Amino acid sequence: MTNIKDSISSNVNLYNPEDLKYKFLENESSATAYSYAFVFDKSYLMEKMLDKDLYNFTSEEIIQVLEGADYSSHNSVEMAFRVIDKYIGYAIYNGKVNSSMKVTDTINKDMLYRFVNTSTKVLWSDKEIEEIVSNLVNYQDKAMIMGLNEGISGNDLGYTELLNLKLSDLNDDDCTVRLYNEKFNEERILEISKTTMSLLRSAALENTYLSKNGTSTGYKSEIELVKSPYIFRTAHSGKSVSDTTTEKASKFLITRRFTAIQEALELNNLNAKNVRNSGMVKMAKDLYVAEGKLETPQFTKIAERYGLKKTSDNVNYNFSLIKKFIRLENIKALYNI
Repeated sequence: MTNIKDSISSNVNLYNPEDLKYKFLENESSATAYSYAFVFDKSYLMEKMLDKDLYNFTSEEIIQVLEGADYSSHNSVEMAFRVIDKYIGYAIYNGKVNSSMKVTDTINKDMLYRFVNTSTKVLWSDKEIEEIVSNLVNYQDKAMIMGLNEGISGNDLGYTELLNLKLSDLNDDDCTVRLYNEKFNEERILEISKTTMSLLRSAALENTYLSKNGTSTGYKSEIELVKSPYIFRTAHSGKSVSDTTTEKASKFLITRRFTAIQEALELNNLNAKNVRNSGMVKMAKDLYVAEGKLETPQFTKIAERYGLKKTSDNVNYNFSLIKKFIRLENIKALYNI
């Protein structure tokens, strides 16, 4: 049985989980429980305000939760509704609701589509990034997004640090990775989260890749990954006799996978640059909260972590590009500080 507390992100808040939510989530796999918990996080504030569990909500109150959740795709709002519907059914089965009728039966798909925020989004909070990652089925994709978000990429568009990563570069003892940027012949050590370390290890051990985030039903819905010393590997085309290579994958592997993820999750602006920029904004938020300002010393720390290239004097950084999106209004919009 799932150790449910260990399966839930530290970013997630659950209202009165001991009443029924833990029991409900324990029926699911660890990965599914992790994903479902984000739905309950969306209802947490309203449950707290009304002082009642989600299973006692009226249909109007459930609509308010879905509308306020700011979902950016049809898939995400439909998934959230399915989780809520399943949870209320579970509550009825366990005698928590004095009715055999689910209030969710009065909410149809056309109503759900009204709750999708179609505005252009290019930055995501750390919680939103985690939620996106929870909806991916391939560890190659999960590790790619979390790695980019935490600073693994390099200061060029070739994603050299990410694509050069090998299993031997991961150090569990101090949760660091050795990164190599061949374009500038530079090597550095970066501390990452335990979550990203775990995802990188899982990606290195993954043998097959599910097309279209697991929704493909075609002949090549599950493709073998080429054997290689590198963590991020291309799928075996079948045209070559060998399924092994000593070469790292090309930068187009990253762009292709982001294109597939965009289509599967209906997130048009989810790309490597925006995922990386979102990580920088998160670090800026942490520095602003800890140090009370966002000036040259703070921008320098961000530049160092994300491997930005120094100016021609090799002493200073040019912050003009990152200052376009690392702004207090963006930080406050994403994190309500």
